[in-house]
Amino acid sequence: MQSAAAGVAVSWRPEYVEEAQDEINGILGMRDKCPDGFYRELVGRVRLYLTEDTRADLQRQREDALRLRRLRFLKENIFSDPSLVAIELFERTPVGGAELDRLLERASEMALKLRSFESWWAALLLAWGELAQKMRSPAEAEVAMNILLEAIRNLDATLLLKYSLPKPDGSGIQSNG
Repeated sequence: MQSAAAGVAVSWRPEYVEEAQDEINGILGMRDKCPDGFYRELVGRVRLYLTEDTRADLQRQREDALRLRRLRFLKENIFSDPSLVAIELFERTPVGGAELDRLLERASEMALKLRSFESWWAALLLAWGELAQKMRSPAEAEVAMNILLEAIRNLDATLLLKYSLPKPDGSGIQSNG
């Protein structure tokens, strides 16, 4: 009987402990249809329970899952459009005036950065990673690195110093002090 009850109990997720209990008791109550036969004359009732710690853990997991679904929804449906970010923020923020203006400006900037990252930088970083994996020799890797360093130097040479990157010609590491 214990193995039959255990087999049913493990087929249910922990948050459905009452349903598992009902199924086990339903099976125990069907003496004529008992698959194992050895507890046909037995009358019993099973009571399943979860500890308070387990219940609290399950509640946190449910809340985390709901938060994650909400964030995915926002990402897919709102954060891709800066005007929707502003509207959503306006609806849920009980501030006004200059404080609201600052909040909306920051939200709009964040949405634009997210959109830019997903459509441009993420793809570029993925391509760079794939290119790095295809390098067959240190010489090829050095050529690719020099091209990237040259682009950084042309756009903002201070970044070479800031991050102690080597010079594009490979002549050592820049010093920021």
